[in-house]
Amino acid sequence: MANIKDELVKGKSKKRGKGFTVVDTSLRYLEMLEIIPKDPEEITVEEIMQVLERRGYSIDKRSVQRDLHKLAPFFKLVPSRNERPIRWSYSETAPVRLFPSMDEHTALSFQLMQAFMQHLLPPETLDSIDPWFKKAAVRLSQRKEVAARWQEKIHVLPLGLPRQPPAIDPKIQDEVYQALLYELPLRIHYRGRNSEKSKEYLISPLGLVVRNYVSYVVAAKNDDGELRQFLLHRFKDAEMEDGEYYRPAWFSLKAYAQEEFVPKLGSSATVNIKLWLDKAAAVSVAECPVDKRQTLTEQTDGSFMLTATVPNTQELLRWIYSLGNQAEVLQPLTLRNDVKGEFAAVFERYRTRKSLAD
Repeated sequence: MANIKDELVKGKSKKRGKGFTVVDTSLRYLEMLEIIPKDPEEITVEEIMQVLERRGYSIDKRSVQRDLHKLAPFFKLVPSRNERPIRWSYSETAPVRLFPSMDEHTALSFQLMQAFMQHLLPPETLDSIDPWFKKAAVRLSQRKEVAARWQEKIHVLPLGLPRQPPAIDPKIQDEVYQALLYELPLRIHYRGRNSEKSKEYLISPLGLVVRNYVSYVVAAKNDDGELRQFLLHRFKDAEMEDGEYYRPAWFSLKAYAQEEFVPKLGSSATVNIKLWLDKAAAVSVAECPVDKRQTLTEQTDGSFMLTATVPNTQELLRWIYSLGNQAEVLQPLTLRNDVKGEFAAVFERYRTRKSLAD
């Protein structure tokens, strides 16, 4: 069997059938490598031929089969077993190959993204782009200069108490993602928070929202069109169907997420606030403003007065709670009373309940 490397580098115009040179063959190899998907997706020889023909290549089935067997050991291509017709894919461990090669700035960007995203996305999602992270690591490791030690110079700390994301079945996740991508209905068995048994739904998945380590599938129920949020880790199984896909013409995932995932405190979208802050909290707000037009006015005792217009949501309350005794709400009065009532309830709980250590 001819060596694929020899065929790709020879400079002479060796013929491979009528009208074909080594350059033609090499370009066809590149086209084939681009067509073949990574496991668990697969493609048949016939499907490869159809794509090649659309791209201007005239080739028979036997030639495609020979090409695949030539390319397989060098690019980690694997055929399906016990399945007819045979289907091909890249193995899970196949490295990412780029033309042109990944430059250093791109490699640094992937390394930074890996450090940041590992605290936000489920492991199964990160696994799908792990080959790109590995490619970036290899690219940087080839440097003999200080850039090769980039991984030692980045560490991202998540805000708040780190938590482990819930486990998601990779097969179910892949089925859901495929249904989202191709806009196909999905039949699922789903267990609610307070349910012991799963329930069957036929849904049209409209989007995916990731919030606090958890992935939500926003979907329309096919029987009545109701929009629902389904936690991806509570899917017991999922299977695409060929029926009608329902997507409301007015639907916007961004608008829906803002409305449903970030509850408002009142009817207005924003609220004007006035807070007393100690110096440490004021420095933090000055460096990371809550409003582009905010004002921080220093007081005679070294504390600060903050005025700002911010989104009128539960996130505002959570932020104020996180400041503890470093902040005091002065305006509006409704917000002040909400915070005052929450802290009073916390104080009462600690006052009336004995510690288990007592």
